Amino acid sequence: MIRSLVTSTTTARAATESLQAHFEASQAELHTLRDQLGTLKGEALTDPLTDLHNRRGFEQAVTELYGDRKDALVGAAILMADIDHFKRVNDTCGHLFGDQVIRACAQVLSGAVKGRDVVARFGGEEFLILLPDTPGHGALALAEQIRTAFSKVRIRRTGSKESIDQITISIGVAVPAPAESLEQAIERADQALYQAKSDGRNCVRVAAFEGAPALPSSQRASGKR
Repeated sequence: MIRSLVTSTTTARAATESLQAHFEASQAELHTLRDQLGTLKGEALTDPLTDLHNRRGFEQAVTELYGDRKDALVGAAILMADIDHFKRVNDTCGHLFGDQVIRACAQVLSGAVKGRDVVARFGGEEFLILLPDTPGHGALALAEQIRTAFSKVRIRRTGSKESIDQITISIGVAVPAPAESLEQAIERADQALYQAKSDGRNCVRVAAFEGAPALPSSQRASGKR
């Protein structure tokens, strides 16, 4: 009877150890799957060329920032930037150089934002920036700083000492109106960008709305945001 009990106890212990090992292996596999899922989720929200948010990542970042508040965009500003004559850059210098130009623009934008600002590659050579708690004059000042900084960038071709200068961007600025949706504010920033393109490019234009304080179309401001 004692031998039988010892055998049963040994068998139960072995079974318990086996179950423990299986549980630990399952936990490790679960952690691995969670890590992989997090990586895939991050990749789905990130532009692979610039490491900025993509359009979906931008929308999620804004949702995380504001939730579903109806007055979420009050006191914020939207910047829409586009690289000038980008098709000509691609046609003249090749798509690989065009990718370098896009990355350079992304670096300038990333270096200009701070805190809760959200910057994204919105598609092609177009970029979008959300500036929470930023008045119109501060947004205009930042847009001019970005435009000036990018115009001074000198981009060297890969495998060559040749650099290309005088690549510029145009920027549209919109200060969201009360109760205006994010999509509507982006649309007005895009309209201001179109105006900047029509006015000769390499400039900043501001979208107006009824009742908004007057802002100059473009200025070289140096005040703090």
